[in-house]
Amino acid sequence: MREKLDQYIKEYDTIIMYALPEQRLYERMLDVLLVHLEKTATELCEKRFLLLCPASFTGKKKLRCLLEKNPGNVNLVFLEPMDMDSILTLYYMYECTDKIRLLSDNPQYPSLVNYVKQKVLTQEELAECLLR
Repeated sequence: MREKLDQYIKEYDTIIMYALPEQRLYERMLDVLLVHLEKTATELCEKRFLLLCPASFTGKKKLRCLLEKNPGNVNLVFLEPMDMDSILTLYYMYECTDKIRLLSDNPQYPSLVNYVKQKVLTQEELAECLLR
Protein backbone atom coordinates (compact mmCIF):
# COMPACT_ATOMS: atom_id res chain seq x y z
CA MET A 1 0.00 0.00 0.00
CA ARG A 2 2.89 2.34 0.62
CA GLU A 3 3.90 2.16 -3.05
CA LYS A 4 0.37 3.00 -4.09
CA LEU A 5 0.28 6.00 -1.76
CA ASP A 6 3.64 7.18 -3.09
CA GLN A 7 2.27 6.94 -6.62
CA TYR A 8 -0.82 8.97 -5.66
CA ILE A 9 1.36 11.64 -4.03
CA LYS A 10 3.49 11.98 -7.18
CA GLU A 11 0.52 12.02 -9.55
CA TYR A 12 -1.93 14.38 -7.77
CA ASP A 13 -1.72 17.87 -6.34
CA THR A 14 -4.28 17.16 -3.62
CA ILE A 15 -5.56 13.90 -2.17
CA ILE A 16 -8.78 14.13 -0.17
CA MET A 17 -9.40 11.10 2.00
CA TYR A 18 -12.78 10.50 3.61
CA ALA A 19 -12.36 8.78 6.96
CA LEU A 20 -15.62 9.80 8.60
CA PRO A 21 -17.63 7.17 10.47
CA GLU A 22 -21.03 8.84 9.98
CA GLN A 23 -22.57 8.35 6.56
CA ARG A 24 -24.68 11.53 6.93
CA LEU A 25 -21.57 13.57 7.60
CA TYR A 26 -19.99 12.13 4.46
CA GLU A 27 -23.02 13.15 2.42
CA ARG A 28 -23.09 16.72 3.75
CA MET A 29 -19.36 17.27 3.32
CA LEU A 30 -19.49 15.80 -0.18
CA ASP A 31 -22.36 18.09 -1.19
CA VAL A 32 -20.45 21.16 -0.03
CA LEU A 33 -17.28 19.99 -1.74
CA LEU A 34 -19.13 19.39 -5.03
CA VAL A 35 -20.74 22.82 -4.96
CA HIS A 36 -17.40 24.47 -4.23
CA LEU A 37 -15.67 22.52 -7.01
CA GLU A 38 -18.30 23.64 -9.51
CA LYS A 39 -18.01 27.30 -8.42
CA THR A 40 -14.23 27.32 -8.69
CA ALA A 41 -13.77 24.95 -11.65
CA THR A 42 -11.93 27.50 -13.78
CA GLU A 43 -9.54 28.46 -10.97
CA LEU A 44 -8.80 24.82 -10.14
CA CYS A 45 -8.44 23.48 -13.68
CA GLU A 46 -4.65 23.26 -13.35
CA LYS A 47 -4.79 21.13 -10.18
CA ARG A 48 -5.31 17.38 -10.07
CA PHE A 49 -7.45 15.96 -7.26
CA LEU A 50 -7.89 12.42 -6.01
CA LEU A 51 -10.78 11.46 -3.74
CA LEU A 52 -10.19 8.33 -1.66
CA CYS A 53 -13.44 6.93 -0.30
CA PRO A 54 -14.42 3.73 1.47
CA ALA A 55 -15.97 1.10 -0.81
CA SER A 56 -19.06 1.14 1.43
CA PHE A 57 -19.75 4.81 0.67
CA THR A 58 -23.36 5.31 -0.44
CA GLY A 59 -22.83 8.61 -2.25
CA LYS A 60 -21.21 6.97 -5.28
CA LYS A 61 -23.77 8.44 -7.67
CA LYS A 62 -22.89 12.00 -6.58
CA LEU A 63 -19.20 11.26 -6.93
CA ARG A 64 -19.66 9.91 -10.44
CA CYS A 65 -21.56 13.11 -11.27
CA LEU A 66 -18.52 15.07 -10.06
CA LEU A 67 -16.26 13.06 -12.33
CA GLU A 68 -18.47 13.73 -15.34
CA LYS A 69 -18.34 17.48 -14.69
CA ASN A 70 -14.58 17.56 -14.01
CA PRO A 71 -13.20 14.66 -16.05
CA GLY A 72 -9.65 15.92 -16.41
CA ASN A 73 -8.69 16.96 -12.92
CA VAL A 74 -10.72 14.88 -10.45
CA ASN A 75 -10.29 11.14 -10.00
CA LEU A 76 -11.92 8.77 -7.56
CA VAL A 77 -10.76 5.57 -5.89
CA PHE A 78 -12.94 3.40 -3.66
CA LEU A 79 -10.88 1.54 -1.07
CA GLU A 80 -11.63 -1.59 0.87
CA PRO A 81 -11.49 -1.15 4.68
CA MET A 82 -8.09 -2.84 4.93
CA ASP A 83 -6.56 -0.51 2.33
CA MET A 84 -8.18 2.51 3.96
CA ASP A 85 -6.71 1.52 7.33
CA SER A 86 -3.27 1.02 5.77
CA ILE A 87 -3.28 4.49 4.21
CA LEU A 88 -4.53 6.04 7.46
CA THR A 89 -1.75 4.31 9.38
CA LEU A 90 0.84 5.61 6.93
CA TYR A 91 -0.66 9.09 7.08
CA TYR A 92 -0.60 9.24 10.88
CA MET A 93 2.78 7.56 11.20
CA TYR A 94 4.75 9.55 8.66
CA GLU A 95 2.80 12.67 7.73
CA CYS A 96 5.17 12.63 4.77
CA THR A 97 3.33 15.18 2.65
CA ASP A 98 1.03 18.14 2.82
CA LYS A 99 -0.85 16.93 -0.26
CA ILE A 100 -3.17 14.65 1.74
CA ARG A 101 -6.26 16.24 3.25
CA LEU A 102 -7.95 13.94 5.72
CA LEU A 103 -11.64 14.35 6.47
CA SER A 104 -11.94 12.79 9.89
CA ASP A 105 -13.62 13.60 13.16
CA ASN A 106 -11.32 11.54 15.33
CA PRO A 107 -11.07 13.35 18.70
CA GLN A 108 -7.42 12.25 19.08
CA TYR A 109 -6.30 14.48 16.21
CA PRO A 110 -7.23 18.06 15.33
CA SER A 111 -9.28 18.21 12.15
CA LEU A 112 -11.23 20.58 9.97
CA VAL A 113 -14.36 18.49 10.49
CA ASN A 114 -14.16 19.10 14.23
CA TYR A 115 -13.87 22.83 13.53
CA VAL A 116 -17.06 22.62 11.47
CA LYS A 117 -18.84 20.68 14.22
CA GLN A 118 -17.78 23.34 16.75
CA LYS A 119 -18.90 26.09 14.35
CA VAL A 120 -15.41 27.59 14.10
CA LEU A 121 -15.54 27.01 10.31
CA THR A 122 -18.48 26.78 7.93
CA GLN A 123 -18.76 23.84 5.56
CA GLU A 124 -17.96 26.20 2.68
CA GLU A 125 -14.74 27.28 4.41
CA LEU A 126 -13.88 23.62 4.91
CA ALA A 127 -14.32 22.95 1.19
CA GLU A 128 -12.14 25.94 0.36
CA CYS A 129 -9.40 24.66 2.70
CA LEU A 130 -9.53 21.18 1.18
CA LEU A 131 -9.10 22.47 -2.36
CA ARG A 132 -6.20 24.87 -1.75
